[in-house]
Amino acid sequence: MNPNYRENSGLGSGVWSSMCNSFNKLHDLEVIPLSAVQKKIGNGQETRFWLDCWGTSSTLAVKYPRLYALEMDKQCFVNQRVDGGSWNWRREIRGGRESEQFDNLIVELGHVSLTDSQDRWIWSFGDMTDFTVKGVRKVIDDFILPSWARKTIWFKFLPRKVIICAWRVLLKRLPMRVNLVSKGIDIPSSLCPICNDHE
Repeated sequence: MNPNYRENSGLGSGVWSSMCNSFNKLHDLEVIPLSAVQKKIGNGQETRFWLDCWGTSSTLAVKYPRLYALEMDKQCFVNQRVDGGSWNWRREIRGGRESEQFDNLIVELGHVSLTDSQDRWIWSFGDMTDFTVKGVRKVIDDFILPSWARKTIWFKFLPRKVIICAWRVLLKRLPMRVNLVSKGIDIPSSLCPICNDHE
């Protein structure tokens, strides 16, 4: 399996592909960052050193762009670079920013130790250290719904059709005149057909 879940979207119809698509959509909507789904390093054989999020809020390629530009094997894995692994630069590291980034990278790698276990995906977002559907739903609700609606929109004693109608109103998905005009549908007027004064 490709170690970068961003690249697994649309590669099938299984559970993993569906999860990848969902995470990608939530990231594109700026609901959750890419770093919410990270690799926990075991032996480092399935996690790409520069291109996967593992233990940091961004990839090392983003964090150390000068070094990434010098890297010959941009698809290398963690076990190839940690614990005294060899580096594959296209030229020698020069002073200034390159040297500073390399020193910072070496310090950061000093806290990484490989084990005999396999690399695995983990969920880490805000206060949540374990993935739960309820936790993700709360994140989405906090992002999308107004604060007054979150506790009432899925009130279980209301009829389902009332809940769905309220949900569609909040998302502006009902075919009202104002919503139709905003979607570019040509109608005679967006004003109220009764009073003809307000939208």
